[in-house]
Parts: sequence; structure tokens; C-alpha cells
Amino acid sequence: MAREIEQASWSSFIKDFGERNRARRTRLGVVRMEDGVEEDFWIEDGLPLTGLDFEPDGDEAPRVQIMLGGESAEARNLTHAVCCVKKLSHEPGGGLEFESDDGSKTVLRFEA
Repeated sequence: MAREIEQASWSSFIKDFGERNRARRTRLGVVRMEDGVEEDFWIEDGLPLTGLDFEPDGDEAPRVQIMLGGESAEARNLTHAVCCVKKLSHEPGGGLEFESDDGSKTVLRFEA
């Protein structure tokens, strides 16, 4: 069962989590309800985690940026922003789930 992280701890938790899991291969997706049906969209599969950034202030705050990809200029890279985060949960096995105020959930998991 996922453990909810208290909002006061988000900044330090996200920083530490990103550092601990740097270079682990990921799977990133978004889950949302559409006309009463849960839909999931998997954005990527296999890119390594390069970092997480927490922005507590601003128009879309709190906001988290998930950065994935390789270190070289030729490597494929992806940055996914999660805006208006209202809930952060740490999943068994090390993954994260970010719930936005629109009800959508962004899921960051790691490949075995």
C-alpha cells in the first residue's frame, strides 16, 4: 500500500528520492478519469531517471518536474511537469504517484 508523504516534507523527500534513484530505468504514465472510465497513458518506458525538481511557488504550484534520459547530447531526453500537485505517495518497490488537483495521477515506476 502506498504511503502518503506530508506536504511539508515534499521538497526534501523529492530531492533525496531523485538522488537515491538517479540512473534507474523508469516507466512514466498518467492515469485519469474520462466519462467515468479510467484511462492510462504510458508516456515512456526505459529511460533512466536524471532528476526530480520541486517548485513550491508559482502559477502551477506546487509543481514537480521529472527529468529522464541520457547524459550525452545524442541521448533521448524527456522532462514531464506535474502541475498543481495535491498529493504525493511513495509506492512499494520505490515508485511515486503524484495526484493533481484535476484528479489525474502521474505514476513514476522503476523497471526491475
